[in-house]
Amino acid sequence: PPHGFLLHLVIVESQHLLLAKQRLTRTRTRSLLLSSPLRLAIHHPTPRKEETLLVMGVKHVVCLKWSEAATKEKIEAVTAALNQLPSKIPEIKAYNVGPDLQIAEGNSDFAIVAEFENEESFKTYAEHPEHKKVIIELIKPMLQQRVAVQLQV
Repeated sequence: PPHGFLLHLVIVESQHLLLAKQRLTRTRTRSLLLSSPLRLAIHHPTPRKEETLLVMGVKHVVCLKWSEAATKEKIEAVTAALNQLPSKIPEIKAYNVGPDLQIAEGNSDFAIVAEFENEESFKTYAEHPEHKKVIIELIKPMLQQRVAVQLQV
C-alpha cells in the first residue's frame, strides 16, 4: 500500500532473538504498538528518515519448590488464587501460572510469569494486599524454596 512502511521488530525473550520484517499499514502498526512491549525501529518510505521507539517493560519470573505439606488441593487453591490477581491488580499486563509439566528432571514444581508496563507497576503488584495475602496464606505454608528474577522486556 502507498502508506505502508517497513517495520523491523526485535523481540528478546528467554534468550532467543526473533527478527521479523513485515510490510504493514499504519493502522495495523498502531494496534501492534499498543498491544506489545517491544523494541521497535520504524523505517518510513524515505530512506534517511528513521524513527526509533523504545517501549520497555518488566517480566517477573518466579519458580517455587513445594515442601511435603503440599497437596494437590492446596496447589489447586494457589493456582486459583493467583489466577484471580489480574482482575484485582490492574498493573498486571500478562499473567501465567501453573505446575511444572515434568518434562525435564530437576525443575521447580510451580512457576509464575508476569509482565508489567514498567518497574513502578511491578512494585505496585509486589506490595498489593491481595498479592501478599496469597503469599502469606497459601504459598508460604507449603513453600520449600523460591527463586525469582525480574528482567527487562
